[in-house]
Amino acid sequence: KQIPHALGYDADPEGDFAFRQLDHETTFSAFGEVLARVEPAAALISLVGLGLLLLWERPALKALRLLPGPLVAVAVGLAINFVLSQVAPSLALTGDHLVRLPGDGTPRGLFAELARPQWSAIMQPAVWTVGVTIALVASLETLLSLEATDKLDPWKRKSPADRELLAQGAGNLLAGLSGGIPLTGVIVRSAANIESGAQTRLSAILHSVQLLLAVLLTPWLLNRIPLAALAAVLLHVGWKLAHPLHLVRAWQIGRDQFVPFFVTIGAIMVTDLLVGVMCGLLTATFFILREHADAPGLTVVSPPGAVLTRYSLGQQATFLSRVRIAKTLESLQPHSRVEIDARGCRRIDPDVLLLLHEFRAKAEERDIDYRLVALPPLSDGHGGGH
Repeated sequence: KQIPHALGYDADPEGDFAFRQLDHETTFSAFGEVLARVEPAAALISLVGLGLLLLWERPALKALRLLPGPLVAVAVGLAINFVLSQVAPSLALTGDHLVRLPGDGTPRGLFAELARPQWSAIMQPAVWTVGVTIALVASLETLLSLEATDKLDPWKRKSPADRELLAQGAGNLLAGLSGGIPLTGVIVRSAANIESGAQTRLSAILHSVQLLLAVLLTPWLLNRIPLAALAAVLLHVGWKLAHPLHLVRAWQIGRDQFVPFFVTIGAIMVTDLLVGVMCGLLTATFFILREHADAPGLTVVSPPGAVLTRYSLGQQATFLSRVRIAKTLESLQPHSRVEIDARGCRRIDPDVLLLLHEFRAKAEERDIDYRLVALPPLSDGHGGGH
């Protein structure tokens, strides 16, 4: 999504990550337009920015890391475009190729652009539908970003998801009242924060304060930043987040992991984040159910050759394991002694419970000594569980 901006094709908004774009193109079809409309200045700025970001990671330049690499890349991109505007105005980036803050570049103009709540719309069903949808999408994206951020954390700390969602809800409430757009946790910004050496939550607060001050005090400067410079930063962060080694590791883990992994990636690329994650969850659920169905419902825990054969019921005796349990019971030899221990079972479906109790009659007919340990009795409706 950032490659078009890196090459100067900015017809689609920089923050749009949907497959079907606002300019009626798609993520892939836009590349045809990109190749026909490359801006040399944008390509130069993005290449220089990427080079600086890669250079900034070298150990020899450790002393320079007091200045964050992304800040340097953006500043250099701004400087390049300024020089071009002076020596070769026809090549310099202008208009849609630059950051465009709302308003006339003054704090008063910015506040004038903020919408006020229309309280009469609160009774419209469409408003509630959109509100619930945004809440679900934002919460899901925040939780996904939170998990990814925890993995990037050098100290491997665990972030409190409940507090994160509470803060997001409060922030969205205030944003709506002040005419702002909904907010959510974003992995790109979190990763950039970590890459800059941030260690505590204070960094996120300072980040917000600095953004507010920059928008209020230096909108004239922000409006001169080329989108190509920002694209270089995002390409660098995105490459580190989606390094090919992650794909290799997912492949090495096994089919049950890499199939949902690749389905999620593919679905996100051709739809959006929410639909892609849902496709991945459904695929993962299929593998989980299949694995559960293939697992033995009853496991032999007695030593070989023992007079009494002891079976242990799994932690989850659901309808998926009913067929395997029934086959195990039917395979018992006449005159054998069998004990089924349910002490380790946390949940038993009613139909499995009924199967285990009703087999007692067949066991008597086949002269099988059949015992049940810690299995709940049948209820009046032939169901039960514990």
